[in-house]
Amino acid sequence: MKGNIFATIAKIGVLLLVALGILNVYGVVRFIQTQRNLNRAEQHLVQVSLQRQAVEGVLREFAARANSDTEILDVLKRHHLVATTAEASTPKP
Repeated sequence: MKGNIFATIAKIGVLLLVALGILNVYGVVRFIQTQRNLNRAEQHLVQVSLQRQAVEGVLREFAARANSDTEILDVLKRHHLVATTAEASTPKP
């Protein structure tokens, strides 16, 4: 009787060890995937941040020159992005 109980417990123990081993491998693989996705997201965030800084620099440069550069004003007027003096002085209803 005792030998039979011990054999049953040994079989269950082996099955538990195998199941826990599989669960452990799954956890490690899942962790690696999560870290890989995190690294990709971080790289994308850095890239977007650098692009934003570049655009901000261009906009600052543009803003500094927009009022004094006649070519820029001509382009903006051509595309109706700047109000002419007649439009600016006319009150809107």
